[in-house]
Amino acid sequence: MKNKIRTVDIPQANSLSKVGDIVALTDAGMHGNKALSSHLQIDPREVEYYRHAARIVGLLSPEKKPSVTPIGARYLAAKTPNQKLAVLSEAVRDSPIFKALLEHSTDPELNKGSIINFLKENTTLTGTTVGRRASTLVAWLKTISEFDPEDFVSLARRASADSPALFSSYAHRGEGPLHKQLKEPIRDNPRDLLGEHLTLVQEEYQFPTNDRIDLLFADARARYLAVEVEIDVGPKDVVGLLQAVKYRALLTVQFGRAEKDVFGLLAARSIHRYMQERAARYAIRTREISGII
Repeated sequence: MKNKIRTVDIPQANSLSKVGDIVALTDAGMHGNKALSSHLQIDPREVEYYRHAARIVGLLSPEKKPSVTPIGARYLAAKTPNQKLAVLSEAVRDSPIFKALLEHSTDPELNKGSIINFLKENTTLTGTTVGRRASTLVAWLKTISEFDPEDFVSLARRASADSPALFSSYAHRGEGPLHKQLKEPIRDNPRDLLGEHLTLVQEEYQFPTNDRIDLLFADARARYLAVEVEIDVGPKDVVGLLQAVKYRALLTVQFGRAEKDVFGLLAARSIHRYMQERAARYAIRTREISGII
């Protein structure tokens, strides 16, 4: 069983600016909940939420009566709002919950629904608490990011802007010696490497759109299997998964087949657990093939 993120490491204070304010007030010697509640204009019970949030991101020490940490001092010493935001963004991204979330998800996936699923899978939170904590994470993402996780247009534009850089980083891992060394054994020996009795339809199968499947197989029941071959798939390497999803959809339309008769498979030397989980969510099979390259 994978390790769960501790509930104590998940904030429940929606305003990052007030998290910064409580650091400044603590540095000024203000510790009483009533006084802090008045200055921050929040309910007294929320004071500890904000104090603990400042602990989570490392701006305050963990003691019951906390002091300002070196990171907190850097935040207070920043001269401009942008400088303060830069320190705060760094602290947030280094916190346990955000490290895990940002390793797990690409920017376009950082919407409230996906964050709720992430919390359900990776924490012990249950019930309505999951949605409330997800709302906090979304609010923090809005503050530290250049996109709005709740705005589909914002997410789509961000994804489009980032796509050329993602493709550039991926392109060198396409057709090359290592890719060929892995693809050809799969082509020649699908029974052992993919675990199925398959007949090769075509290597580099081409669609009218000029998209090409690395390997197209048919199984014993005349169902198609499109295989996208990668070398290694990291936690946010979505290109191979997108290719597999695309090929499956193209085959379904081109041959007028039911979705249940067309499959996509992502094969690689190694596939990160996060990507295996993501592929399963979209009914794409995964297969790790070691000992070839």
